[in-house]
Amino acid sequence: MILRLRGDPWRWGLAALLTVIAAFVIYAVDLMRTVAFERAEVEVRVGWMRSAELLHGRGDADGLATLRGEIAARPGAAPLADLIPGPGAPLAGFTAGVRRDLAGLSARLGERWEALNVVTLAALGFAALSLILFAASRRRQRALVAAQARLTATNDALQRANAAEQAAGEQKARFLAYVSHELRTPLQGILGVSAQLAEPGDDGREPDLRVTGLQTAAQDLLRMVDELLDFSRIDSGRLSIRLEAFDLRGLFEQVVEFVGPSAARKGLALHHELAADLPARVVGDTLRLRQVVLNLMANAVKFTDQGSVGLHVGVTPRGSSVRLRVEVRDTGPGIPRAAQARLFQPFTRVSEPGAARREGTGLGLVISRRIVEMLGGRLDVDSSPGVGSTFWFELDLPLAAAAATSTTAATAATPAERVADGSRVLVAEDDPTNRMLLQAVLTRAGHLVDVVEDGPAALVAARAHPYAIVLLDVELPGLAGPAVARELRKTDAGVAIVALTGHTDVAVHARCKAAGIDVVLTKPIEPAALREALARIVVDRGGPLDMSALQPYRSADDREFLTRLIDIYLEEAARVVAALTGPDADLDPPAVARLAHRLKGSSASMGARQLAICCQTLHDAARLGLPLGADVAGVLGELARVVDALRGEQARLPVAGA
Repeated sequence: MILRLRGDPWRWGLAALLTVIAAFVIYAVDLMRTVAFERAEVEVRVGWMRSAELLHGRGDADGLATLRGEIAARPGAAPLADLIPGPGAPLAGFTAGVRRDLAGLSARLGERWEALNVVTLAALGFAALSLILFAASRRRQRALVAAQARLTATNDALQRANAAEQAAGEQKARFLAYVSHELRTPLQGILGVSAQLAEPGDDGREPDLRVTGLQTAAQDLLRMVDELLDFSRIDSGRLSIRLEAFDLRGLFEQVVEFVGPSAARKGLALHHELAADLPARVVGDTLRLRQVVLNLMANAVKFTDQGSVGLHVGVTPRGSSVRLRVEVRDTGPGIPRAAQARLFQPFTRVSEPGAARREGTGLGLVISRRIVEMLGGRLDVDSSPGVGSTFWFELDLPLAAAAATSTTAATAATPAERVADGSRVLVAEDDPTNRMLLQAVLTRAGHLVDVVEDGPAALVAARAHPYAIVLLDVELPGLAGPAVARELRKTDAGVAIVALTGHTDVAVHARCKAAGIDVVLTKPIEPAALREALARIVVDRGGPLDMSALQPYRSADDREFLTRLIDIYLEEAARVVAALTGPDADLDPPAVARLAHRLKGSSASMGARQLAICCQTLHDAARLGLPLGADVAGVLGELARVVDALRGEQARLPVAGA
């Protein structure tokens, strides 16, 4: 029998036992052969003795001589042959000798039978033990097969449960996106209308305090919605981090400015101290970092009834990065050490007995800590009852190159100064309150505003009139905002398209960008921020060249100088396009950084300021090792606009000899 011994120790043991049994069987067979031989020897000697007695009684001398020869020829029996007497001599000596041989053979035969019995019993015992072990092995094997079947069934059940969980996660994500949009849309109307009511009237009348309370309540509601959505994303692993270069000092100043009115209403002193060596530009997730700082500042204002709230920011240089330490200090009631650990647990509020209840979800600190950890840092608190609290976090941020200094002068102007007089704007919004609000805000900003209620109407209106800006809600009836933008881009590459959405999912924003939408604004957006965003896009979507930058190159003495200068720039542009798109294109980051730096300088000199900014962005991305695809496409797209504008300008210049 051949056994498959691999992987089963019981079978190894069984094989060993069978080997021992086989050895015992061989030994037993040998014993049996020995016993048979010795029994034959006994019979032979008995026969000799009988023959000797018969021949001696007859006096047969020849027969005795023959018997003596036969015995002498037997191995080991020669001494017996010498004991056979002649005729007439006594036979007693021979008989005694044979009896001695028979006694020895009998003793040995008894030993052999006893050994054979022991071997037989041992063989039978081992055989029985082998059968027992084999039966146990078979039971164990059947148990293993059953356990494997149960394990397979469990794995199948786990896979089904995992698939169901993933499906539930997808459904949850869709539900959250829907809830986000549906909640933000009415909040847009509440915040927008309350912002209008809160503005001082033309007669100098101050706004009703009830309107301020309405604004505060709406902002608190919006913050709670954001916290619930963010916590759900963190819990399901869907919270994403987006790295970009941004103005670090500006971020902190914006947060302080935002919480200023809340602090003033409570009579709190609000101050901030930013390190003098704070870098101008760093790389990180500006949205998430602002969210963390704003949450800590808003909490400090909320839980401090008197005294002050301060923001303190310090940095420690670390080569190509900085170690940022942000502290938010307040003079509030403080937090006992035993309660501090509960601060970072979901839906937990820590307050003294009898203290006034503070509004909120209890998720802000949980979300803030998770975000800081995702950015590679640490967030914690130092607090003592009766003294106040200091919430702080530390994280490393890579340095970014300085922003292009050739930004247009219009960016320093007020929104009203940046908006072209009479710019015509199309608003496509299905919510009547938001539609009325957007029309009022944009009309007040100096725009000529048309409004429609759905996607098909937006497409018809945009094709019928030369709008400077088209403002689209993402979830328009009939034809969604991105679909409208995609159709418009087929025939009009110059119109500025802005999307308004209640979705905060990165995928929705990416879908809008892919459809050709220039800017995506998340609802609710305050009127001032909306005007600012539209004013900026008007400037950004303006002509690719500042023609006044070419004026110094126009010379009466050398009327062809500007023509030759444009030719040189166009040759450089062709080399750039070949380097970035040709068959030998080299997108090695250092090479791309050098190319972008060189093109930035020449573009700024020619008045292509937007292209210079795009080149700076590409340069920063290449230096930091970030993905280059989108930035390369941005440079190539803006470069094509600049080349077309320069060729058009060159065609208007005087021809040599004319």
